[in-house]
Amino acid sequence: MQGFAKLVLSLSVTALAFGQSASAPDPAKLLERAKSLVRSTEAFPASDPRQEAIFLLRQANELWESSASNDASYAESLDLLAILLPKAGKDANSWKTEAGPLVSRALEILEALDDGQPSDDLALALELKASVLGAEFTGASAGAPFFNRAFNIRRERIYEIERRARIDKHLPPLPLVRP
Repeated sequence: MQGFAKLVLSLSVTALAFGQSASAPDPAKLLERAKSLVRSTEAFPASDPRQEAIFLLRQANELWESSASNDASYAESLDLLAILLPKAGKDANSWKTEAGPLVSRALEILEALDDGQPSDDLALALELKASVLGAEFTGASAGAPFFNRAFNIRRERIYEIERRARIDKHLPPLPLVRP
């Protein structure tokens, strides 16, 4: 067994010397694997799929962070991790402490990628930020501005879907109700 360890070490040093290090896992593939674990409908899995998904998402996020990526998939991974954390036995305050930086970074990425068309991903990031800050949807809560932005994005999205359906069915448009 000692000879095998020397062989592995020797091959690793040789590969590094020639610039051929083992390739790091693809964070996008880790995200997809985590999403498939969360969607799993297996009745009695051998292990907790949420815990496995959290582990994979943490790995993916570390890879994206080390590459200074501003990929929308990175934001999706951060948000999914924040969503899964409460299911992992966290109380509300510890969730806010741990999820706060995740949702802030996701929101930062999505706002940097903003193409002028609000997305469902941006709405989710805003909703999570509102939850972290205090999700009182009206009044002077710190989360209210984030919730209101998310609400407006969702309302516009619903209006657009309804508008398309009405066009397909040759119905007159409904007026957009503003608060």
